[in-house]
Amino acid sequence: RRLMPSPAQDIGWMARELPPPAGNATKAFYRILARVQDNVHSPALSSDFVYVVIPGLFAHLSPGYFRQAIERLRSLGLDVRYLGVDCSPDASCHKNAARLRLALLNAHKGAGGRKLVIVAHSKGALDAALALTAYPELCRITRALVCIQAPYGGAAIAEDIAKGSEAAREILVAFLNRFNMGLASLDELT
Repeated sequence: RRLMPSPAQDIGWMARELPPPAGNATKAFYRILARVQDNVHSPALSSDFVYVVIPGLFAHLSPGYFRQAIERLRSLGLDVRYLGVDCSPDASCHKNAARLRLALLNAHKGAGGRKLVIVAHSKGALDAALALTAYPELCRITRALVCIQAPYGGAAIAEDIAKGSEAAREILVAFLNRFNMGLASLDELT
């Protein structure tokens, strides 16, 4: 007996519903990658900005989360800050966006008024994007939002919970409870 229905109808929805990409950027990607590997960096990485890292949903379970990336950026002379805001893994994007608003305003003030480059991972990217949308004053102090592995098209685990059988839901809830998390954080990822 299958615990979850097949997600076959959900796979490929972006390809079906969105226009095709304007072009293939694979060659450009490899050129940029080669430059990074050769330790040549973009002038866009400027010390005129403060780089603020916003963690994803399971960051609290991973010691050293983004540590190497932060250390690397700091070695380039950049001011990088891990945003220690209490964005609960059990909270909705709206609650986390409100918390981020205050933390980002404080980071901007603490950086002497320099603009922020927000580097957000996973659900943290959704929280940050909503904060910028809901609180226009953040746009004035933000140079860029860089999203890494943002689940803009949804997340498989959230879909499994929303569309799965009761048995599957109970298993996933038990897993989340094991890590002091609940379903609210996943509701918006479907």
